[in-house]
Amino acid sequence: MLDPDAIELVHETQLMLSVINYLLVQDHLNNTNKLALMLCIKQEDGWSSNWMDNIGRQSDVPPITYLLGLLDNCSHAFPKVSQNAAGMLSLLICMDPASAFSCLDGKAFVVSTYKYFGEVFRLVHNSECMVEEYFGVVAFLNILPAVYHFGMWNEPKSSSSFNLFLASFASLLCNILYGATLGVRDYNGDADAAGLDAITDEPKDLQKFPEMGSARVFWESLLLVKDDDDDDGQSTSSNQNLPREWRIKLLHDSPRTFAVMAGIEVLGWWTSKGIDLTRAEIPITDGPSQKISEFLIEDVPRIRLLIRGLPQNEVISPYVERIVYAIMNNKKLKPKVPSPVSSLLYGPFYYDSRRCGLCHKTEKEVGHNLLSCAGGCHGLEQYCSKEHQKQDWPKHKFWCKKNATYTQYLEPPPRATEWN
Repeated sequence: MLDPDAIELVHETQLMLSVINYLLVQDHLNNTNKLALMLCIKQEDGWSSNWMDNIGRQSDVPPITYLLGLLDNCSHAFPKVSQNAAGMLSLLICMDPASAFSCLDGKAFVVSTYKYFGEVFRLVHNSECMVEEYFGVVAFLNILPAVYHFGMWNEPKSSSSFNLFLASFASLLCNILYGATLGVRDYNGDADAAGLDAITDEPKDLQKFPEMGSARVFWESLLLVKDDDDDDGQSTSSNQNLPREWRIKLLHDSPRTFAVMAGIEVLGWWTSKGIDLTRAEIPITDGPSQKISEFLIEDVPRIRLLIRGLPQNEVISPYVERIVYAIMNNKKLKPKVPSPVSSLLYGPFYYDSRRCGLCHKTEKEVGHNLLSCAGGCHGLEQYCSKEHQKQDWPKHKFWCKKNATYTQYLEPPPRATEWN
């Protein structure tokens, strides 16, 4: 049994994280990002993301770095704390990815997130408890924005655990997919022949399960993407006739389906940015491990079943199927980046949150497209003008050049067999 003082400290930590997450959301909705800039200060040359290298230096350790410790150490014993930490990481990374990544150790991020995935898998895989399974889906969703940006963050890819990380992400995605289509077993496992009644993805009922109320996707405010022609906050997409809140409605009405479609989009974004999914294999309990593409081939009928049940199926189906097809063909082709308006994630996580790296103004505020850095950050940092890029270069160059030095981890070749 835990010491009462330790339990009180855990509750205080959880409350503090919840309050900061709330303030970050308000910061985002007010289009300021001031709090995010305080929590992940862009690091300059001489600072290391490994805290031991900074002993004796005058600069403070950025607060964002402590969130990795919560992911690493609290995922099993205090999952609600780790979910809050994951949500905060996602908010900070989406608001200013280049600054956030300059503060973090990419290899430590992979290890911490891999441990987090292990505990999420335990929750998602618990089909005997609806509450735990739902908490698992929410925990998966809370870390999605953070791992989405791995596509352009090279340091994590160099970790020897990165391919295990890829496999665990894909395995989680497949488990959530099966949880959302449990009714397929009533059709002898034939998802192609299954009706929409095979989809098991109802919105949460807080009257029956009030304990689910604390399971929150902390970054859902990021899903309120404004179209380019939206001046009154009541926009609909001119191309798709989608209400501005369509992503949040999908998240609330069909959380598992949202998680599956969003997870597939993450895989597509990674692939389009050069991550080789063929290096990761998912272990199977009763047979040899399988590649991610082989899993997707088996699960295409279930994915299509979920899409058929969506009110937005005409929007989501084309780009999700393109992603799945590209991954199934391994490295022969890369998925096309979806439209910011019709995508679940690209608009909210990347396109809509871009700001000048120096003055932090958005494209709408400056009145023209931002300029992307052509260096090692792969365009994660943007600027409103060449002058601002030059002024910020002394700070940005440290992480920009560092990011260019890493490549995806390549498994060492097996040792030659010694013959006697």
